[in-house]
Amino acid sequence: MRLTLNLIILFFLSNNILLAQNKINLNSQKEQSILEYRTYFSSHQYRGHSLRTKKNLKECLSLLNDEGQFTDLKKEVNVMLEDNWTKSINTKKQAIAGKFLTEAFNRLWRISESFRSKEINANNLSSTHKKLIKGFIFYANLERRRPDTNGRFHSSCFAIPTAAVNSYFALLNLMDKIENEKINNPLLSEFNRKIKLIAYQSWTKPVRNDETDNNIVSISRFRNHVWWVGGNALGYRSLLPTAIMMKSKEMVNVLQTVAVNALSNVSQNTYETAFWTEGFTADGAGWGHGKQSLVWGYPIDGTANALNILKLLKNSPWQTKLSQKNLAPIFNYLRGSSWYYFKGYELPCLGRMNFKYEKNKKKIKSNLLIKSLLNDFKDDLSTNQILELKAFKKEAKNHQITMKDFQDKSYSGSRWFFNNDDLIQKTNGHYTIVNMASIRCDGNESAYTMHDKFNYFTNDGLTYFVKKGNEYQEAMGAWNLTAIPGVTSRQGEDNLVPVTNWRGYVSKYNFAAAATSGTKNAAAGFIYEKINASAKDGVNDKTGLKNDIDFIYNVQAHKSYFFLGDYMLALGAGINNKTPEINGDIWTTIDQTLWDNTITWGGSKQSGEINLIDKDKSISLENCKDNTIWVSQENGFSYGILPNQTTGKIELKAEHRITKWEDLNLINKKNKNLSKNADILQLAINHGKNVQNGTYGYLVYYGDKSAKKAFKKSNIEVLSNTTKLQAAATTSKSLIGAVFYDVSEKLKIDKNFEISVSAPSSILLEKFDNYYLLTVTDAEMNKNLTSMTIKTSLNVRGENVTKENNIYLIKIEMPSGELLGKPKTIKLIY
Repeated sequence: MRLTLNLIILFFLSNNILLAQNKINLNSQKEQSILEYRTYFSSHQYRGHSLRTKKNLKECLSLLNDEGQFTDLKKEVNVMLEDNWTKSINTKKQAIAGKFLTEAFNRLWRISESFRSKEINANNLSSTHKKLIKGFIFYANLERRRPDTNGRFHSSCFAIPTAAVNSYFALLNLMDKIENEKINNPLLSEFNRKIKLIAYQSWTKPVRNDETDNNIVSISRFRNHVWWVGGNALGYRSLLPTAIMMKSKEMVNVLQTVAVNALSNVSQNTYETAFWTEGFTADGAGWGHGKQSLVWGYPIDGTANALNILKLLKNSPWQTKLSQKNLAPIFNYLRGSSWYYFKGYELPCLGRMNFKYEKNKKKIKSNLLIKSLLNDFKDDLSTNQILELKAFKKEAKNHQITMKDFQDKSYSGSRWFFNNDDLIQKTNGHYTIVNMASIRCDGNESAYTMHDKFNYFTNDGLTYFVKKGNEYQEAMGAWNLTAIPGVTSRQGEDNLVPVTNWRGYVSKYNFAAAATSGTKNAAAGFIYEKINASAKDGVNDKTGLKNDIDFIYNVQAHKSYFFLGDYMLALGAGINNKTPEINGDIWTTIDQTLWDNTITWGGSKQSGEINLIDKDKSISLENCKDNTIWVSQENGFSYGILPNQTTGKIELKAEHRITKWEDLNLINKKNKNLSKNADILQLAINHGKNVQNGTYGYLVYYGDKSAKKAFKKSNIEVLSNTTKLQAAATTSKSLIGAVFYDVSEKLKIDKNFEISVSAPSSILLEKFDNYYLLTVTDAEMNKNLTSMTIKTSLNVRGENVTKENNIYLIKIEMPSGELLGKPKTIKLIY
């Protein structure tokens, strides 16, 4: 017994010694690896594209005096010191200070690069060395004395540290001598200390005013804050070279963990537990600056640099193999992002920089991730994943992502982006998006001093119809900003003022849903009444509430959309103007698109300007009875207004307008090729100023028939258009869609066929040869709703179908976890 006990003790002692030895060996390997990385960064710039100064090396050297100051920047320095900007918490002042300090550090970086490239002998301490050293000390002292305000974002955490750490490695031989105490010089020691402190700001700035400020080198530092997730976390900071500069194994450990965990999803239901609160969303799109749809920016930038960090850590003790768990969110995003891109164009008003003028086709931005995966992580991919990425990369060159060989509904048909309230239909020939609104998401941000100024209505049901790809890129420069396509809003563009609102505008209701099985068909709807998203609970930046204007609020509507074959039917009910004392009629704009071809309306072709509004000849709907009133543009789309579903008048314009690009987005001022004019086709329903319980109904036709034939026999029926239920079907009843706002309401399709639901939802019923596909989407993302019951008199059979008193009960298990809110499709036999 004693012998056995001794053997056990000996085993554990030996095992602990082995573990300790392994730990020592690993630490030794990491220390050696850091030395190798120092050599690597001494010959490789990091984020070299950030070196932005118009001054060349010769100019930088001539302007830098013996005190280490750039003579042409002395005025800015004096203003900063005399007005005590080093202590001022004024955000504007600190932003100005950051701008000129960034310029100073970039010049110092440019001079430092001349040592790396050996344009200047780095081994001999010269007058140039001394001026450079004094320059870093001088400007570092200014930078370090600045108070922590929002004005220190960008410059203090992105630009200036990048200049500092690159300069450090450009002068690595000198730095090693200083740090190894081979040079005993107080000035050099101060230089080394200051340049490292400035580079370390990539980890320290901006301060978060929470516990992580006392625990900088931690995983929690890179979570749960808009400045420390997504692109703001990994995309623009020089984190890895700074860690290597500091010779910190712990910093590299943190970065490796953050980079791996960044390859994940976030959703409304997992917002509190997801690694990042911004980035890839579980529906295949992305968030940035809150729950704002930013498909192209921060999610790509954060992930791209996560992959770059993991690439740089290859063949080191920190090497990581990408698992399928890491890869799944990336592939989900690659497929999802392709739905926001058509024929070489990103669809505008679906992210940041909405009103930036983009004339030319360009590759889809998510192609950047494909390059990284194929070049650096090919061994981690399956054969099918490699084939998919190569096909995507090939199609990206041709500016159209169709992926015909991957027709698993990932790249075409219809798709509901349930974390972003976006319904998209995408085929080879046309594209439609409905950008709905709910309180769950944030709206598009505006920041009039930086980029977009007027994102008031871009999340209120914005609806695009696209064939060429660039219809709206050209048209929106001349838009009436209170007549955004698809939106129900008060008219009066002159009432809008440039605004900064980081959260945008959303609907006050927790209701938005689209049911689609992945075919072209879908049924969707939301309840619209605008609120300022800055007023939502948990928003820490209330900037958007300043200078708020009453004009944009107090318009209500229940808005639904039905993709049925080659038609989209839009229905509106409960349209109310709650403040009719405010001037301006309430419009539902059908489209405001590029006019580049002959228009047909009222049975005749019009090749010149049409302006019914100014001539006060708006088409009244009162005497049109059941005849669809249609407007069509040759080689474009055809629009048909349903008089029996619509209250108000039709307003139609086709006119030449002067664009206002520079007034829409500041960045357009840098573009010398702005279009000066745009030809616009604008079609709207004017509900009037005093509308109460107004309605509308209109069709948009995508097919090849003439508009006259398409609308004479549209085969689309409106089954209900109320604030309780909006529903439609094809005349054959092979396609039925419904949005249930009130679960007490029953959808009566005919006297022997009705449907009811157990929870607010949208549903789609598609009939095939011997079966139905029934798709249901929870409109409220109710995490307690584990299942829904559909009751119908339709004779169907299926796994979860029971029968009670000649009524068939269909029980559907609803998605949960990060997929909460996703459509659920089941098969029913008839």
